[in-house]
Amino acid sequence: MLPVALIVTPPLLAMAYAIAEHIGWMVIIRLAGQASFRLRALSSNVSQTERKNMSDSDFDIGMKTRREVLGDAYVDRSLKGANEFTAPLQQLVTENCWGSVWAREGLDKRTRSLITVSMLVALRATTELKTHVLGALRNGCSVQEIQEVLLHSSAYCGFPAAIEAFRAAKEVVDDWQQSGNG
Repeated sequence: MLPVALIVTPPLLAMAYAIAEHIGWMVIIRLAGQASFRLRALSSNVSQTERKNMSDSDFDIGMKTRREVLGDAYVDRSLKGANEFTAPLQQLVTENCWGSVWAREGLDKRTRSLITVSMLVALRATTELKTHVLGALRNGCSVQEIQEVLLHSSAYCGFPAAIEAFRAAKEVVDDWQQSGNG
C-alpha cells in the first residue's frame, strides 16, 4: 500500500489521524508549511495486535520521556485530569510529541527545552510555556538561560508576547526557587 500524504493545520491533526486510522490508510501527516510530522503504519494488513504494539511502544517511550522532562507529579496530574473527551489528546501527545519528537537523539533535552520555550513564546501559549519552563529547569537549564531565551524571543516574536512569557515564566521560576531548587 502506498502512503497517502495529508497536509493539515494543527487543529485538524487529530481528526486526520482518526479518519486515516478508521479507514486503514498508511499516512504521513504533514503540518502545513512544516516538515513531515509523523509516519504511522495503518495498513489494513497490520493486525490490531501489531498496531497496538507499535502504539504502545511509542506511548511507553513517550511516557518515559514526558516523566523525565516534566516529573511524575505533573504527568500524574495531567493523566488524572483526563476524561473521555481529553484522553485521546493525552495519548496523541504522549505518543507523538514525547514518543517521537522528544525521544529523538539529534538534540539533547536541554536544547529541546529552550527551543520549545522560544516557540511557545511565539505562539503566546502561556499555559504550555509554564509547563515547559518547568521542563527546562528540570532538564538543567538555568534561570539565566531561560531569561535569555525570553529576551531573545522579544526581538522575533514581539514585546507583547515576551511580556506575557515573562509573566508566565516568573510564576514557575519563583515556585522552583522557593522549593529549594534554584
